[in-house]
Amino acid sequence: MNGFDYFRAAIFPVRTSFSRLPNFLEHSKSTFIELPFEYEAVLNNIETIINEFEANPKLDSKEDILKILMAEDLKLIRSSIMKHRFMIEEDENFHHSLSLCRDQSVNLLEEIGVIIDKPDIFIVDKFPPPYDRATFAAITPDAFDEKHYGIQRGIYFRNSSLCPIYSRFLLVHEIIHSFLGEISPQYMGRGLEEGLAEIVGAIYLGNNILGKEITKSTFYHNRLGFGIDQFWQLYLDYARMAAYLYNRFGMDGLVGMLMSGRCKIKEVEKLCFQGRYEEIELQSGNWINDVTDVVNFVTLTFSRDFVVSPTAFYTAKYTNEGDDVEKIAKAARLNPGLVLEALRELQDRVFVLLYSGDHVDISDTKMLMEAKAIRYEIK
Repeated sequence: MNGFDYFRAAIFPVRTSFSRLPNFLEHSKSTFIELPFEYEAVLNNIETIINEFEANPKLDSKEDILKILMAEDLKLIRSSIMKHRFMIEEDENFHHSLSLCRDQSVNLLEEIGVIIDKPDIFIVDKFPPPYDRATFAAITPDAFDEKHYGIQRGIYFRNSSLCPIYSRFLLVHEIIHSFLGEISPQYMGRGLEEGLAEIVGAIYLGNNILGKEITKSTFYHNRLGFGIDQFWQLYLDYARMAAYLYNRFGMDGLVGMLMSGRCKIKEVEKLCFQGRYEEIELQSGNWINDVTDVVNFVTLTFSRDFVVSPTAFYTAKYTNEGDDVEKIAKAARLNPGLVLEALRELQDRVFVLLYSGDHVDISDTKMLMEAKAIRYEIK
């Protein structure tokens, strides 16, 4: 591992303002990739970048504005590194930390009635066929794969994709696939099963192993990015389906599906797709407060598309009802032309204010910025 792995790990515990993690990382990777996996080296590099990005007293271009916003997020990451140093560094021995996470997961699943054997963990440079073309960071071959493709069952992690904190977040998801692959390997592990792996695995197990806030922010970075590809969009849709079932039937309903295997899960999935909810028969009970909070945030109340350009985001921070363009420009240290462009975007793209002439007549920007509801887009 190197300094970039350390840096990336520190992002997952915090809710930043950029709208998509891979795009932010592309802007940062080159300055960290050659550094060692060391606290001081990474922290010093972050300090250097922040100082560089904040050095310009006047914001003359959109690139200058982007740097100011990235500097603010880098400060959050800097604080995360200092706060979560031990958690990041204890994952440097991945075989140990993933094995420990697996053992904790098995015990926690037993507490809600899911009895599972400990799956083997493999760290490989390349996934075995027919999964060798997959871009996943982890896969979970089951008895079907073992019989048909000669792949030893277990949870496989791609070596190049390992990342402190995040790899444990993946493991608690994958262990649900491992359980279902043992009791019903004759069916495909997809669809609503992915949603159950998110709710019972990533969120229930994650809350208990990584903590509620880290689980929420890691899900935020992993699934709630702006403009995600269709393939990964489906994963969020499956999580939303499982969230509906959790809110209606509780953890007992989800566990009942897991214990019944993939055939039952596919039966319920079909009824959900058909809108025949009244025909779903599951036991109900055991709503867990922390799970409910995270589930409803990530699947029901958070808007992935509440995103604007860096210029509009930055301008929104200095915009109040009654302000004119000149006043906003002076407060934000921006050219009035950029402010006018930003106000148009804030009205036309996300409709958070109304302006006429050169005045802002009414605005929700202050409330939305305080709530961290709006994010900025990095292209």
